[in-house]
Amino acid sequence: MNNTVRIFCFLFVLLLVGCQGQPGEQGPPGSAGTPGEGVEPEAVAGELLDSLAFRQQLIDALKSDPGFLNEIRGEQGPPGQDGPQGPRGEPGLSGDASPEDIARSLAQDGAFRLAIVNVLIEDFPDELRGAQGEPGLEGPRGLQGEQGPPGQPGADGSSCSIEDNGDGSALLTCTDGTNALIEGPGGGNQDEAIVLEGNHTIASSFDVEQLLQYTEITGSLSIIGNDTFQNILLPNLRRVGGQLSIQNLTATLPALETVGGDVDVFIKDRFSATSLVEIEGSFTFSASRQRGSLIELPSLEILGGDLSGDHNISLASLLLPSLQTVGLSSGDGNIDIFTTGIREMDLSNLTEVAGAFRLRRNPQSEPPLISLRIPQLESVGAFFDVGGSDNLERIIAPSLETVGGSLNIYGNDSLQELNLYSIQSAEELYIRNNSELPECLATHFSDLLEARQGFVIGDISNNRTACICDLEEEVINARCVD
Repeated sequence: MNNTVRIFCFLFVLLLVGCQGQPGEQGPPGSAGTPGEGVEPEAVAGELLDSLAFRQQLIDALKSDPGFLNEIRGEQGPPGQDGPQGPRGEPGLSGDASPEDIARSLAQDGAFRLAIVNVLIEDFPDELRGAQGEPGLEGPRGLQGEQGPPGQPGADGSSCSIEDNGDGSALLTCTDGTNALIEGPGGGNQDEAIVLEGNHTIASSFDVEQLLQYTEITGSLSIIGNDTFQNILLPNLRRVGGQLSIQNLTATLPALETVGGDVDVFIKDRFSATSLVEIEGSFTFSASRQRGSLIELPSLEILGGDLSGDHNISLASLLLPSLQTVGLSSGDGNIDIFTTGIREMDLSNLTEVAGAFRLRRNPQSEPPLISLRIPQLESVGAFFDVGGSDNLERIIAPSLETVGGSLNIYGNDSLQELNLYSIQSAEELYIRNNSELPECLATHFSDLLEARQGFVIGDISNNRTACICDLEEEVINARCVD
């Protein structure tokens, strides 16, 4: 539709449509008019556009038609010429601030200060550098750094052996012809203490010579055997402040009295410390494949932690005849001996175990362990457990009164004698599967426990039944039929 036709249509509608008035009365029919002449749309539009009010109404109507605006909008004209330059502004008022005031004002601006400092440092470094100040106080010591990588192995030393002379001294003999007499604690001033600080390792005869004079090591001591270093004698050492570890060699420490930490030994043949009285930590032992190994601590009285050894089929003897208490320092130390070849065990002065007492699966010894004798033992804080020792014939604990947990005697095929006559209290009592133990004997201890503490919980079963028990002077005698 072109613009001329659109304008004509709009004007035609505007002429025909007016405000609707009240209906009038119908007039008489008019007379026929004379035929009109043809009208040019452009002429009509020109006459109407001469009216200012009509033009304004037309413009408003056309603005509301977006399609029409798009058809009549022309292309963007070129930019107009720049106008004349405006007048110069009036000069500002002169200020009264001094240079010092201006500098002080600028100095309050953080960005300005940083820029000035950077310029001064770059252009005037010598003028800005002050005199050397006094040294500051020493700072606190930093944390210890990580341990460095191990060094390269040293050259092999000569093989040496130590022979105990039986008088506290020993003879050191090396394959290179070197011989040395090592004086024991009897030589020199025994009261003189020579202390070595820190932790130390002995892995050769040379290391032994470096440490022979010392009576105390404040830290831990690790002794490591090898093919050319299989025996050690430290005749002067009385105290180790930390842990003592002895691995894969025979060790003799005749003067050692106390160890402040744990003792962990893996012996090749023998570990002897005849003066050792107290181990503040635990004592863990094991032995190499060489049968007949011996642990001999005849003076040991106090063990602060556990006494434990397992899978020691080569360990023949555990001799602790002076040991009195186990685990009182820790509050829950146990005796736990499991799968060993022990045929001789001396705990003859043991009176108290803070935790549990366990001797389990001890079938490997030859000759076998026949008797478990703990005649002074009075109290076990947790459970008392002896089981799976095929050759054990006697369990002798005549002073045992209190067991904090269950009392278990089971699976000991050769067990015939059981002495628990002082038992006063135990949470539970299980005596079962001991094929040679008279059932009437086991029942007697169950009856004793029930009478003394008012109850008994547990099981007495699968022991030897073809037996008759008689009580004579508070001791049970059993007669069994083959």
